[in-house]
Order: sequence, then structure tokens, then C-alpha cells
Amino acid sequence: MGSIDKANRWVLIIEDDVHLAKGIGELLTDADFKIMSVEKPQDAIARLKNQKFDCILLDLKLEGGSGEQVISFVRGNKGFNHESPIIVISGKLDIEVAKRISKNVSWILVKPFNDDELLKKVTHVSSQG
Repeated sequence: MGSIDKANRWVLIIEDDVHLAKGIGELLTDADFKIMSVEKPQDAIARLKNQKFDCILLDLKLEGGSGEQVISFVRGNKGFNHESPIIVISGKLDIEVAKRISKNVSWILVKPFNDDELLKKVTHVSSQG
């Protein structure tokens, strides 16, 4: 089985912890993904309106809003990211929130997560398209 061509796969990282976002970005770029990183839901929505992403990594608790806003935007609009896979990364996840978002996301990872696990999930979901 050949390797997946990740060189043209874009991942949007939506995370307000700058150090964590940088670490995830380095992990993914080392694995040949192209990344874009934003900290606020409004910035994420602006990017999602203008560019197709093969995977969206999303923290739920963000400065200036909630990751749930981003999920609602992506799934509620018929734009080119409507079916993009979303992987939620969150430190604390309320069971009610998990139930509410579960049908609209591909995976939920609780922080701290294993880098290998994250890379496997991003590789898997980004190759589905």
C-alpha cells in the first residue's frame, strides 16, 4: 500500500493556546501537511469562507467565543468546507457538550493527547475526501 500524499492536504488549527498550536503545527508540517493556525472563532470562520481544508482541528474553549460556533458554521453552510472532517481537541469536555457535537465531528481528543494518535487521526480523516 502506497503512502498518502499529504503535501497538498491543508489542516486548519483553531487553538488559542499559542504553544500548543505551534507544537501541533510543527508535528503536522514535519509530516508534510500544510497548516494554517488561528486563535479566535471569528478568524476561523473568515478562513473557512475562503479556503478548503482537508481537516479542521478545533479547541472548544476559545478566546472570544466557542468552538461550537465554528462547528455550527461549517455544518450549517453549504460552502466547500461543509463536509470537512473536524477533530475536537479539548482539555475538559462536558458530557452534554460531547453529546451535542458528536454527530458533527469525526473525533474528540481530550488534552493531553498523544502526538502519534493525533497524527494518525488527522492522516486518516484527511485522506477520506
